[in-house]
Amino acid sequence: MITTKKIANIPILPIQKGKLNIYSPEQIKRVGGIENFLDLVALKEPINIPDLGFTEEQWDEMEKLLRDDS
Repeated sequence: MITTKKIANIPILPIQKGKLNIYSPEQIKRVGGIENFLDLVALKEPINIPDLGFTEEQWDEMEKLLRDDS
């Protein structure tokens, strides 16, 4: 016997920092599409990116390497 989950019973939790956040297509469809879904789960505040300590020269070199790799 195959059991199926009802779409209405699948919880939609907000994105949790530091965790792998996985959502099913059924969850996205249930709320009316990707725009509505993102309104529900997306972070409301900008993410603060820490300073990684690279110099401008190091950033330039990394960008050059990425362009050359394409």
